[in-house]
Amino acid sequence: MLHQNRQALVVEGGGMRGAFTSGVLDAFLQQQFNPFDLCVGVSSGSTNVANYLAAQQHDVSKLMVLRTRPKNYYKATSKGDQLLAKYVFKQKRGFAQSLLNRTQRYNDSVQFVRSASKQQILEVCPPDLKNMAGRLSKNKTKIRYSYDVGIETGLKAIEDWKSL
Repeated sequence: MLHQNRQALVVEGGGMRGAFTSGVLDAFLQQQFNPFDLCVGVSSGSTNVANYLAAQQHDVSKLMVLRTRPKNYYKATSKGDQLLAKYVFKQKRGFAQSLLNRTQRYNDSVQFVRSASKQQILEVCPPDLKNMAGRLSKNKTKIRYSYDVGIETGLKAIEDWKSL
């Protein structure tokens, strides 16, 4: 059953790309913006959302998804995943199958966010800029830049959310 007034936030992971979502969430905190009944984070996104968590409730009508990849990103099949799956298939069939399906699950999740549904969904993505931090970045300038872009994007997301 869909509860009409429930709102959710989903925060994607991505290693050091999490500097972006950290900036978005800090912008929300600075503006005292927290309309969410349910907050979920994946990997580094769970770390960023930990202090932002509200009461956990399900069945939302309004959903904000913070991604750490640009809007045009779709995951490509990984030869590393395929090789590892082949190596461990006899011993760990479930794990091997998970590796083989990982790309499709990710892309299906992105498609779900973009599909028409009863929920209002706001997808917040970083810009596709070369000077943004990558997953394993150690460059403090790129990490700081990603955070600052996150602040700017977070302020825009607040306005977009209010107009949903």
